[in-house]
Amino acid sequence: MSYPLPSRIPLNQIDPGKNPRRFFDPKKMAELEASIKANGIAQPILVRPLASGRFEIIAGERRVRAATKVFPPDELIPALVREVSDEEAARLALVENTDREGMMPVEEAEAADKIVSECNGDLAEAASRLGWSPLKLRKRLSLMHCAKVVRAALEDRLITLGHAELLAAAPQAKQETALPLVVQHQMTVEQLKAELMRKARKLDEAVFDRTECAACPHNSTVQADLFSTTVGNDNCTNAPCYQAKTEAHVAVMADALRETYPMVVMLKIDEKPVMTPLFVGGPAGVGQKQAEACKTCESYGATISVLPGSEGKVVEPICFNLACNTQKVKAAFAPPPTCAAYPKSPNAPATQPLVPPTSGESTAAPAPKTEEADGPRFDPKSLRNGLMEYRRQRWNEALIKIALTYSPGEIRRLLVLLILSGEANHINAQFYRDAMAQKAKKAGFETGLVGKCGADAIAAAKNFVLASDEAAIDKFVGGIVACAAERSTQDTLTALLRASGATIAQYWKPDAVFWSLLTKSEIDALGSEIGLAAHFGDKWKPLLGKKKAEIEAAIATTDFDFFGRVPAFMAWS
Repeated sequence: MSYPLPSRIPLNQIDPGKNPRRFFDPKKMAELEASIKANGIAQPILVRPLASGRFEIIAGERRVRAATKVFPPDELIPALVREVSDEEAARLALVENTDREGMMPVEEAEAADKIVSECNGDLAEAASRLGWSPLKLRKRLSLMHCAKVVRAALEDRLITLGHAELLAAAPQAKQETALPLVVQHQMTVEQLKAELMRKARKLDEAVFDRTECAACPHNSTVQADLFSTTVGNDNCTNAPCYQAKTEAHVAVMADALRETYPMVVMLKIDEKPVMTPLFVGGPAGVGQKQAEACKTCESYGATISVLPGSEGKVVEPICFNLACNTQKVKAAFAPPPTCAAYPKSPNAPATQPLVPPTSGESTAAPAPKTEEADGPRFDPKSLRNGLMEYRRQRWNEALIKIALTYSPGEIRRLLVLLILSGEANHINAQFYRDAMAQKAKKAGFETGLVGKCGADAIAAAKNFVLASDEAAIDKFVGGIVACAAERSTQDTLTALLRASGATIAQYWKPDAVFWSLLTKSEIDALGSEIGLAAHFGDKWKPLLGKKKAEIEAAIATTDFDFFGRVPAFMAWS
């Protein structure tokens, strides 16, 4: 169907269209109504035909609204009629309205956002369709970072464009929180800017990689390129994101620190660990020897901060056991114990010294004796759980080997000692029965022992045991001691190992698993103790500055002889 241009269409045949303009200033509408009443509609509206026979407004809704106030419903008004698609109608509505005075930027932003979607995100194509410069399109689209309530407030003239531009840089949850305060207190743009700058975080002080921040809408530098009102340059207005990135980066730094220290604590606002710096010497410090021993303690470590203003700051070394630290500080400068003196003569004056000094010898009290540095040592009482578990496993294995290889007489003595300890009930009876059943099966006896206990177990195994020779019985007795290794208390286990006369060096030397359990500070302590540091010489300290995996690799390939080089904490005697 063709339509004369322009046509005249009844008011009651015209429907509202997809007008991006939602705010109609009452004063200007009154002026328009007066003009139309006096002069009629001079410029035709733009409409498109509908399948129902009616017409939909593309541009000119203000004129239609004003005309309905002053003309009857069947009044004919001038109109240009075009057959266009829904998308084309929306685009034309936006272009027509942006060319006219009074359309709000937020209305343009929402309409432009739809056009960009139709262009599959192609900003150049969208700008071309709208007849806008790329900069204008980017400026308007940036307003879409405003929360819906902020855009609505701007549309209703409750806030200005400057307020909206500032709020657009903040996370939407923060915008929704801040908007009522801005409106209620009638904050000026400058007041809002000052408040946002107070809470912003400086990107040039960030410890994390800022690559992703370059195009982030919460980067005030990005906003400065688009808006006239911003919170300055190189500021992050998304504090939660800034904090999350900081914590993630510091967590990586903390992992690296854990190669050196058994304990690493990230300092946060809601965490206040009990700790003290570890000093060497002085009234608040421990002795040099103790300081080296502290390197092997599970409470020895460092802190790394994620607190605002000190992100990534490391404080080291730290002691996280205040009670122990206090004792060690007191012990460092305590006077040595005095020797036993000869008894005082009953007739001697009270002020007479017990042992008269020799000629030239001072009678003053001896000066406090400080510890002498002789290299770091592990303190067996301060081992970390991982090392304690490792040591216990190696001791268990040693007792099992002793029980299975020592002479029958020696094993019977250990069994007697085990019974005297009161821990014979710690023998893993089920494991022992299963092992006995396997031996019987290999010898051709079907005992049916598995799963039985008490008198049933005796009946099942009796024939096999009674038929076994002395050598086999000796092995059975050794097995009893071996089965006690895992479940006995550590005191009983070590007592049995001492009684055996064996040493850990006969059954163990530092292996790859052992080195993997140690921190770099513990490797340093162990290296000094067993002579490994002296073996590396001048290369030792530079080696400790490398990653732990490189240190382990260097130790694994060294020609150092570890046989008999046992750290004190691994020995049971």
